[in-house]
Amino acid sequence: MGAETEMMAHRVRAETKMMAHRVAGVLANIRTRLVDVQSNADAVRATLAEAAELLLEDIDTTEIIFSYAFTVVPTPRHLNPNVTLCAAAKLIDSMFSEDPLLPGAIDTACDLVATLSTTPPPVTGALQSACRILKDMTVDHNNAGHIFYNCALNLGIQQGDQTWQAWSYHKSNASQLAITAETMLRLAILEAIHAAGCVRGGERMREAWKRNQILSTVMEHVEAALTAVRQMCDAIAAEEQIVRTAILRGPD
Repeated sequence: MGAETEMMAHRVRAETKMMAHRVAGVLANIRTRLVDVQSNADAVRATLAEAAELLLEDIDTTEIIFSYAFTVVPTPRHLNPNVTLCAAAKLIDSMFSEDPLLPGAIDTACDLVATLSTTPPPVTGALQSACRILKDMTVDHNNAGHIFYNCALNLGIQQGDQTWQAWSYHKSNASQLAITAETMLRLAILEAIHAAGCVRGGERMREAWKRNQILSTVMEHVEAALTAVRQMCDAIAAEEQIVRTAILRGPD
């Protein structure tokens, strides 16, 4: 009877360590996938910067022509001021007409921003892809947490002790950061769709200013998401270290 009990206990310990190793593996995999999220976010930043530069190209052109329009307005010494005043007025009016000065630049900017949020298969926008990865990781992270919760006692971890509290803190922190990152990315998607859909050839030039501000907002959301992802990566790494240490210190 004693030998049978010992065999059963040995089997439980072996299964517990196997489960804990699974948890550590899942956490390591999550950290790897977080690198993919960061790569997607970095690609988004580069695309946003390029789109903003194209919009500024048109805005700068408008400012140059606006300045030139006033330089051609004559002083009272000129013989026919009405003619040049009329020409300057027409030039200024053309800048705020229905046609942008550089429609190609604006359309290209819109196409660039659209790639960040497109969802029809087989194309997936970088922002949508990052959200999907985060959503999948959240499921995996929660499942790993449940497994570790069930095997912690057999690893010699008591609820409320130092190891348990440290693990609970990092797990909760990582979960909250995942929510923050996904929320920021979804806000960025909404703003990107807004920007891509509104700035097209035929829009008034003054709208370029407004759309450029939208791109700045998208960038802010992406930066906030990146910050959360980096912090989440640190929290997951701390979780993984706690699990691996528990495996080493657990009963043989």
